[in-house]
Amino acid sequence: MLARGETETGVTVHWMDRDLDRGDVLLQARVPIEPADTVHSLVTRSKVGVGRELLLQAIELIERGEAPRQPVDPAQGSYFSFPDDAAVREFRARGRRFL
Repeated sequence: MLARGETETGVTVHWMDRDLDRGDVLLQARVPIEPADTVHSLVTRSKVGVGRELLLQAIELIERGEAPRQPVDPAQGSYFSFPDDAAVREFRARGRRFL
C-alpha cells in the first residue's frame, strides 16, 4: 500500500473459510495512511490498534449471538502480497521508510 501510494488501508475480521480473506466479513474499519507513515507505524496502528479493537468487538458480538455475516465482494477491495523488488524500489522512490 505504501509503495503504491494508497491513502487508506483497512482491517477486516473474517469468519474463517478455506481461502485467505474470503470468509464472510464480520467487521471492518478504514485506516488512513499518513504521509509520515512507515511500515512499522502503519502496521502498529492498523493491526495492534484498530485490529485489536475490532477483534474484541467481534468476540463480544459472537458471544451475544449478534455477529453479522456479510459476503466478501472481491471487487470492493485490494490485496497486496509480499513486495517484490519493483515494489521495494517504488516504496523507496516515494520516500517511504520501514522504521
